[in-house]
Amino acid sequence: MNNYITLILPFVVYNVFNAIAVFMGLPIYLDITYLMMPELLVDLGFQASAPIYWLYIQGFFIVLIVLLGWVFTRRVKRRLEDVQ
Repeated sequence: MNNYITLILPFVVYNVFNAIAVFMGLPIYLDITYLMMPELLVDLGFQASAPIYWLYIQGFFIVLIVLLGWVFTRRVKRRLEDVQ
């Protein structure tokens, strides 16, 4: 059962991110689905070869990773404190 969840979860999360972005009407520079596929931005007229574009994408995902890591760490610490 866990194998199926592991295989399907990335597709579900991608669709959830896409649905949230469409529902909230996020601009393209905050829409995770557009940032993950630069060819979509090129089709919209953005220059994907510009260094500032790549720095922005890297910074965006680094900040996202740090925030999610911070939340994960807090939740794990809280659960470990409850166990002891």
